[in-house]
Amino acid sequence: MADGKLVESGAFRVDRSRALDKLMRFQLPEARMYPLPWVQAAVASRASKISIVPQPAGFEFAFDGTPWSRRDLHDPYRHLFDEDPDGTKTRHREFAIGILTALRVPPQHITATFVDDGKEWVLHVKDVTTEHIQEGELKERAAPAMRLFVAANTSFAKEREFLERYAKHSPVPIEFGRARLVCAPQSPSVLEVDFESNGVSGSLNLPKWPPESSRIELVTHGVIVAEEWLRLPGVQVEGWVRNDGFRKTLSQMGVVKDAYYLQATGALSLHSARLLKDVASKVMARADDVGRALLDPDTRAHWMPWERTGLAERLGGLLQAGAPSDAQSAAVAEHSAFVGALRAAAIHR
Repeated sequence: MADGKLVESGAFRVDRSRALDKLMRFQLPEARMYPLPWVQAAVASRASKISIVPQPAGFEFAFDGTPWSRRDLHDPYRHLFDEDPDGTKTRHREFAIGILTALRVPPQHITATFVDDGKEWVLHVKDVTTEHIQEGELKERAAPAMRLFVAANTSFAKEREFLERYAKHSPVPIEFGRARLVCAPQSPSVLEVDFESNGVSGSLNLPKWPPESSRIELVTHGVIVAEEWLRLPGVQVEGWVRNDGFRKTLSQMGVVKDAYYLQATGALSLHSARLLKDVASKVMARADDVGRALLDPDTRAHWMPWERTGLAERLGGLLQAGAPSDAQSAAVAEHSAFVGALRAAAIHR
């Protein structure tokens, strides 16, 4: 690719090398986040598996799914300058963004190996202005659709950390070092709901301690691209919502507030309101049983320690109240969380 080559898109003419350099520097806040766009490319390629193998010589990222062609990759960055109103170029754009981000590491080189028309081809990338494709040697009959390799001498611990943090909602299973990528468990909750409709899916959970607003992760093609605190019309929750129509901001870590965003927040509002009705029903159904349980002196002392006399007894009761020891106490704890959620919803309406 010649330096300064001009690319035309509609009425705009862009100095390609300068534009790519800016994209490389300002997309994604950390260079080691480069696997995240490739996860999105894999999901957009309808992959069934992502295999990541860190090696002494570099980082291998492979996935199956829709095949790639020489035409797709002879100019790997051209899709970044094309309009994409229907999202059909998502996998090509994410592929290119991943390469540009990986170049900031910086690596010795990057290769992308794929099969087209029964032959293996390798895209070699040295820097933002230097790449070429050459024929390789096809050794695997069942070769993955894409195998990327970032030649760098490092532990790749940061890459794994970013994958665990941002790709935990990937619909495609991810193997890292021959083992399934394990993400941190979610916070304890007392009620959960999963939903999927009209291209929007997600999961909401009611925490044990009801928040004043909802913490929501916005996901597209399996990767968290934003986190927002929203005041929903029902109970306040924690969770995530996925819409593959989300348009990302230039930094790749934000979402444009367009029709796709409104569609997603509309789904959140709907299910938050439904959860409020569900919580109210559970409170009404369990009120008598919980009330009778609190008539028992031991249970009452466990959950209402402020009625005791003496500071030591009060402190002891508070410590006990944090750890229910039987099914009855667990039911009271859950009921308390439901009542707290209703109270928060009433106060902040």
